[in-house]
Amino acid sequence: SNGILLRNAVEEAGGVAEQVHVPDNPDLMREAFEILCQVSDVLVIAGGVSVGDRDFVKGVLNDIGVETDFWRIKLKPGKPFLFGKHPDGCLVFGLPGNPVSAYVTFRLFVEPAIEARMGKAILEEKRADVRVPLGVAGETIHNEGDRPHYLRGVIEEGVVQLSGTQQSHALFGLSKANCLVRLDPGQTVEVGEPLSGIRI
Repeated sequence: SNGILLRNAVEEAGGVAEQVHVPDNPDLMREAFEILCQVSDVLVIAGGVSVGDRDFVKGVLNDIGVETDFWRIKLKPGKPFLFGKHPDGCLVFGLPGNPVSAYVTFRLFVEPAIEARMGKAILEEKRADVRVPLGVAGETIHNEGDRPHYLRGVIEEGVVQLSGTQQSHALFGLSKANCLVRLDPGQTVEVGEPLSGIRI
């Protein structure tokens, strides 16, 4: 599902995407990543960037000379996220394996980078700290965590309701959503109060 989701997202951003599946094998990953970095402007990898026993991406990228600018970010969903550059100039993005996390981090970080690489001016609403007005809350929404949280929502006639379960594997809620509602750490929004985030 991630491959289809991200390929379409790249194409919607104006890029030309080639979808490749690589098994969780460091030798095969090393060979594939080296070739892909040589022939691509941007490499987007979904999964394998966290700290589990089979999360080899960060180590393999280091092996082929990718200089990691940052790894892991203060965001929900999407904490296991990597960005680096290959010596040949390819931008490398390591996205979380859960589909919603992959989509959110793509929209926040990868899409603006692709558009900038193509020479497009990046609008303020495309920057990572997105605050586009969405409407007013149709329900009380609270972020109990210590990270900014992007929740899937549906805007109808200026009123925003959450679109089902907000777990990072829940594709059905994302499929119904037309916005991502941003809540700051500890923020509560009551019914009728304005919400901001990203329109999708």
